[in-house]
Amino acid sequence: MKPYRAIPIGGKDFFVYGWYFERAGGSYIIPITYKYHTPASFVLTFVPVIPESVGQAIGLKDKQGKEVHQGDICKVIFGEQELIYACEWYDEIGAWVFRGNGEWLMWEDVFETCEIIGTIHTHPELIKK
Repeated sequence: MKPYRAIPIGGKDFFVYGWYFERAGGSYIIPITYKYHTPASFVLTFVPVIPESVGQAIGLKDKQGKEVHQGDICKVIFGEQELIYACEWYDEIGAWVFRGNGEWLMWEDVFETCEIIGTIHTHPELIKK
């Protein structure tokens, strides 16, 4: 299972990373960083998150070595074009794709040039280009 990330309720420009779950109508992440608990803490910390901001790691990294997540906006070179696409799950083919401008590309098409430049949650204006 790949970890998730989401924007905490009350947060704005940062994500919390960890294990996602829903309970009693709420969405939460159990963090995998020590920002929310200490190494001596034996009690799990649940961080309430904005459900629309939840994105799973896809198990691949961009050209800078950053983990790519669902909802990342990436700059890619395809042929001789520089394109801006968002990473999302495509149910019809059961795969992660990069979608933008009414089209989509497979990871195999862009992995060598993919660079994360934002997310659809923190920089939605980028994907409109």
